[in-house]
Parts: sequence; C-alpha cells; structure tokens
Amino acid sequence: MRKLIGIIALLLALVFSGTAHGAQLPESSYDFYVYDETGTISESLKREIVETNKVIDEKSGAQIVVAVVENTEGSSGAQEYANELFEKWEIGDSEKDNGVLFLVSMEEQELWIEIGYGLEGALPDGKVGGIRDKYVIPNFKSGDYNEGIRQGFYALAEEVSKEYNLGDVGVESPQEAVESDAAGAGIGKILIVAGVVALVILDMIFFRGTMTMIIIRIFLGGRGPGGFGGGSGGGSSRGSGGGGSSGGGGAGGSW
Repeated sequence: MRKLIGIIALLLALVFSGTAHGAQLPESSYDFYVYDETGTISESLKREIVETNKVIDEKSGAQIVVAVVENTEGSSGAQEYANELFEKWEIGDSEKDNGVLFLVSMEEQELWIEIGYGLEGALPDGKVGGIRDKYVIPNFKSGDYNEGIRQGFYALAEEVSKEYNLGDVGVESPQEAVESDAAGAGIGKILIVAGVVALVILDMIFFRGTMTMIIIRIFLGGRGPGGFGGGSGGGSSRGSGGGGSSGGGGAGGSW
C-alpha cells in the first residue's frame, strides 16, 4: 500500500512539476513576422517589419521575427523563452536554419535576440551584442521602445541582407531610418500648414470665408452628419515559419 501511495505521489509530482515549469508559449500572429501582445509597436512599424521580411524571406528564406510579450512566466528568463519560442514557431528555412527572433519582455524589462544556426556566421554573439548596446538599450532606457525595436530590427535586417547579397530590398540602416522619419515628419508638417493657409486664402477670395467657418463649426460641434467608416484592408495570406531551428546563439540582457 505504501509503495502504491509513493508511486501515485511521484506521478503527481512529475505532472505538477511539468505544469509549473512549462512556459505558456503563444501562437504566432497572422502575419507571422511581428507579434505584439502589449501594444508597444506602432502600426506603421509593424507594416515595415512585415514588408521587409516578405522580400528577405522570398529571396533567401531568412526570417526576422519581432515578438513583444508581457512576460516570460514559466521560463527562467528571456533567453530560455526565446529559444523555446523560436523552436515552436520554426523561424527560418528548414534547410538553412536562417531565422532570427528579436524578443522583448516588458514586465521583466529583458530582451533576447536569438540567432538560427545558419546565421551565426553573419550574426555572431558579439555583433548581436553590439546591435543591442548601440541601437536597442539606449532607446529602451529613454522609454522609446518603438524606436529601439525599429533600429534593432533594421540593424539585423541589414546584416542578413549583406549575408545573402540581396542588394536593395528596402532595408534601411538604423541611422537612415531615424533620419528619414525626422525629415519626413518635418516636411509633412510644412506641407500641411502650407495647404491649410492656401485653402483659407482661396476661400476668402472666392467664398468670403464661408467654407472656413463651416469647417470650424464642424470641428467645434462634432463631426457632422454622414461620417466616414474605416476602409477594409486588403487580403493577405497567413505567414508561417519555414521549419528553422536555433542552437541558442545570440545576445540579450535587461535595461
């Protein structure tokens, strides 16, 4: 009887031990290349990540997945979680093992960049650590997570592009991404202001300011009748991993 009780106790211990230590890994997103359960990544950056990946994936089979999670509960930290998630999602080509996973855990304030076997030459641990220290951590420390992810992603994409001699696949260098955003924002504001001024002047000349007053009343009193509904997005096929695996190479840390 004691032997039976002991066996039952051992089995229960094994069952609950496995449950306690197993991380609850999420399924990949529909687009596959970017996963964000915290709302950290802007919609525009998500589109950039997806579109850049589509080109790189088509030409080389390489995939650079960005994942932002609330926490890594059930694992020993970001590194173990990233390794398990990489294997679950099978990032990269099955023959080339050329995947990259850029994982960010917001609650623990930890990140890990996991590199597939096939890219360990192009992205050795030291180079990945340099990307982390130069582009990611400084932005994270200042609270600009979106920019840290943007610069980190572009730095990784640039190295992958060089590895496969892909040429121009729309990959910006991290600094170019920052400069183009700043320049684009400045030009956009100037054009908006110039356009508004021109419309007001034309309204004053031809309609004595009537249209301007109507627009002002609409903004002060609400949208007015009729409103607009949001347009539906175009169809896209679900992305997926190519069967790649990782040996645990990469770099990470906290901020």
